Amino acid sequence: MPILESKEVSMQRNRLLALGTALTLLTSCSMSEDTKPVLPKIASITASEQAQRFPQYYAQEIKWEPCVEKQLLTEDIKAGFEQLQIPVETVECATIKAPLNWEAKNEAETESIELAVSRIHATQVQQLNHSQAIFTNPGGPGESGRFTWVEAVSAGQALDVLDSFDLIGFDPRGIGESTPLECEVPADDKDLGEFIKECSAKNPIAAYMGTSSVARDMELLRALLKLPQLDYLGYSYGTMLGATYATIFPENAGKLVLDSAENAQWATPEHAWKQQVAVADATLDLVKQCQSEFEPLGWVEKCPFVSVTDSATQIAQLNEKPLDGEGENKVDGEILRDYLAQGLYQADTERAQMFNTIAAALSGDKTAVETIFAMDYPFLEASVAEESEGGAFEAPAEATDSEDENAEDKSVVGRMIVTCHSFPKKPNLKAVKKEISVDNSNPLLDTEAGSTAVETALDTSCLQAKYVGTDINTRFSAEGMKTPVLVIGVRGDHATPYQYAQALAKELGNAKLLTLNGPGHGAAYVGKSQCVDAVVNNYFLSGKLPKKLICEPNSLSGE
Repeated sequence: MPILESKEVSMQRNRLLALGTALTLLTSCSMSEDTKPVLPKIASITASEQAQRFPQYYAQEIKWEPCVEKQLLTEDIKAGFEQLQIPVETVECATIKAPLNWEAKNEAETESIELAVSRIHATQVQQLNHSQAIFTNPGGPGESGRFTWVEAVSAGQALDVLDSFDLIGFDPRGIGESTPLECEVPADDKDLGEFIKECSAKNPIAAYMGTSSVARDMELLRALLKLPQLDYLGYSYGTMLGATYATIFPENAGKLVLDSAENAQWATPEHAWKQQVAVADATLDLVKQCQSEFEPLGWVEKCPFVSVTDSATQIAQLNEKPLDGEGENKVDGEILRDYLAQGLYQADTERAQMFNTIAAALSGDKTAVETIFAMDYPFLEASVAEESEGGAFEAPAEATDSEDENAEDKSVVGRMIVTCHSFPKKPNLKAVKKEISVDNSNPLLDTEAGSTAVETALDTSCLQAKYVGTDINTRFSAEGMKTPVLVIGVRGDHATPYQYAQALAKELGNAKLLTLNGPGHGAAYVGKSQCVDAVVNNYFLSGKLPKKLICEPNSLSGE
């Protein structure tokens, strides 16, 4: 369920992707924990004030239809539900209206947008009144969330909570089918700051895609669904959405799970650099994992790198002499480094196959070179995984066959626009440059001026947006919530480093931290840890947490 990064097809897209997902952390804010944060205007309107300003939006009724009748579900999804004996007709779709500008004084002062929503019915008969529901957001920002739960359930995840809760997914405003942003990824030589200005000028919704506006959309949905409280599971950037909801609407926030968390300063250049460091460190650990786990299990015949130093050496050599594909495509050191880094988002079986692909490419296999160039991660042969693991990991199937060939590009652009709302108006580049100058111990971390890592961290293109820094970017708070927030941190997380799950739990105040001792991004309902799943299930079902909030990942050997 956490968002998996997809392939990049140009350097410009790499820059956009890095800018939008630069979720790295600094230290927590210096404000005292018992001081409520000073909120920007968009985050300072209460739930009752919101409902009073926009009565027509709150009076609408959601018209649900089975998604399968609208041909919105793939055959794989339908097969997954059939195998689980869950009627696929219980997956429903709808569209609702929301104000473009939640800061408008009344309905007459704003246009409307559409929000695409889905619901899976709870399977217990006594829940037919739909009195409980769990919302979700998969991360990004900029990713569709309408079918996140659908994909998870079809893969056999989250079934315990589905017994008692409806599961609600939606596309955030400006994303997917929710009045989508219409901007193409710019050419490589296009200035990103100018692109942001032009994209925003052509798309009025860009100025209203901040996280607080999305949280307000969730509050509208909660009211329309007649739910007494909003329960929620968010991954990665989705933790920012959940923390924002808790900060704005603590009286309506129920049980919130924030998995692979960031804190309020997620969009700063400092965080961007810290993520580059975390990715490089996790990539080195991944190289070690090939030798310590994948090769002994028989998933990899022979690891392509004999040591961490060897991996850095071979990457450097490929920058001098790239690998040739079947056509004009070539794989240099930077592409191989990206391939390894994107492999951090894959399941262990796909990581193992990634090393097999790299080994083949280094041996002259042009098909393998093309696979790396395309950033594809083939599944490990099922027989190999079953023999070593007791069953191959099945990644959730895509819920829909997207007809939009530009969906990936739109996601990348949406990610950048959302980030700019929380980017600081006065970024501390001096502090970032100082950190860059001392972070030189990892051979896979390029600290040279002009490198992708450095340019990503020092990118200030968001300053060209009129809406820069208009959303919460100092501190979140869960003060006023009845149930403590459950924050989940993964110790080896490369995308949202563990120390920032710690920072968010402290920042919220009324929160508990669950630690998963292991690598990767995302912990709950992804087939990674039965312990984490059990804690999250019990939290949603009872509101209770165990005294010991430390979990271990499932064993690769199945023992």
